[in-house]
Order: sequence, then structure tokens, then C-alpha cells
Amino acid sequence: MRARWIHRLLAAGVPEVEAGSFVHPERVPQMAGTDRVLAELAGYEDRLWVLVPNARGLDAALAAGARNVLCVLSATETHSRDNLGRTMGRVLSDLEAMGPVLADRSVRARASLSVAWVDPQEGEVPPDRVADIARRLREIGFTELNLCDTYGAASPRDVAGLVARVAETYSPDRIGLHLHDTFGLAGAGVLAGALAGVRRFDGSVGGLGGCPFAPGAKGNLDLSALVRILASLGLETGVDPEALDRIWDACRRDLGR
Repeated sequence: MRARWIHRLLAAGVPEVEAGSFVHPERVPQMAGTDRVLAELAGYEDRLWVLVPNARGLDAALAAGARNVLCVLSATETHSRDNLGRTMGRVLSDLEAMGPVLADRSVRARASLSVAWVDPQEGEVPPDRVADIARRLREIGFTELNLCDTYGAASPRDVAGLVARVAETYSPDRIGLHLHDTFGLAGAGVLAGALAGVRRFDGSVGGLGGCPFAPGAKGNLDLSALVRILASLGLETGVDPEALDRIWDACRRDLGR
């Protein structure tokens, strides 16, 4: 089912799709079988991304033929321990150790920083902390960075401010925004990011998703809405929003809800 949805997204013009995660199936059972999803989508490897939480996940992703990986970390200790089972410092050290493997296998890698603005348990995240993490990631060798509003509480002003801070290390065209829509702010965050020069945004079909380790978080901005927002700014994506609407209808039928 997941491979069928992804195939339709690629056919609709979505340039890249996160096909799944190589996490322990007991922690996120929805992501079990990502290796089989990649096998079913053979021929699209350059447009597919997978999330890896650690070196074991990276090994599994490489064995499955993944060419693009998202290496995840958190901007707070609480989320890092809940989501990854390790301290922030340990995660950064592990990413540093994974660097040579990524380079040796010629794998494209992005760092994806969770709770970059607000942690539902710790509160607001200091921008200085995020800027420091960005500098460390650049030193490790990551040339692209996703800033994730995992809880969905960042205002447009917050988004613009943090992009400006991180742009001291990563140019805006190397920054991606992953904005959950818990409080209806994601669309405004996209607008703020686009005006700041960001050109890569995550969305999800029908707003599906959430985060089991950020209590209360809803999914990312609906992909169809995202495409329409960008088009209103004169930023053409090559994605057919009506095709996305049809995919969402099919997903609801598949899910029976």
C-alpha cells in the first residue's frame, strides 16, 4: 500500500519522497518493511529518501539500496532521549562516526533537526542552541539541513528568525523546512521561509502523520495546500495539486477512514 501511494506521488510530480524509516519496528511499527517498499520502487532510488536514527539503521538502509538518507537528531535532551534513546552529545558523536561511511558509499545525506523551535515538554528552544548545532553539523560534513517544527508551534516570525540565524552556516537554498500543522501555523511558516529564500519544504498527503515523541503533534502541512501556497508566490513546483487531491481520496479509501 505504501509503495503504491509513493508511486502515485512521484507520478504527480513530487520531486522527492521520504519512503520510510529504518527504525526499530517496535518503536514505530508503521515504518516496518521499508526495505520492501524500496524494492517495490526500484528505478526511483534517486528520488526516494529514508530516515536513519543510528549506525544500525544506516547499515540496514544501505543494504536495502537506499541512496539518500536523513540523519535525525533533536534540539532538546528530552526529545533526544525519547526519540533516539541517547543524549544530544552522543547523537552528534554517532553522526560524526557515520560520516566516513556515507562518504565512502557516495550516499547523499541530510541532517534533520527535530524540535528546532518548540519542545512540548521543555518549551521554547533557544535559537543560539540551534545555531550551534548547525555549525557542528556543517563541521561533520552535512551540506544540507532540515529544520523541523515537530510540535507545530513556530510562528512565522520564529521561522524567519531561525532561518536567518542558521543561514550564517547554511545558505537558504541548503535549508529545508519540515513544519507540522498542529496549530494551523505551517502555511504561514512556509510563506515566511519562502520569503527568506528557502526552496525546499516537506508536506504530507492530507496532513497525515505526527510524532509519537512530541505529544499532541499533528502531521505536516497538507501537500496539496503546500503546492498551492508556493504557486501563489510564483514558485512553481511541477506538482499537480489536483492529482494530490485524488491521491488523498485513495488513501482515505485504503485506510477505511
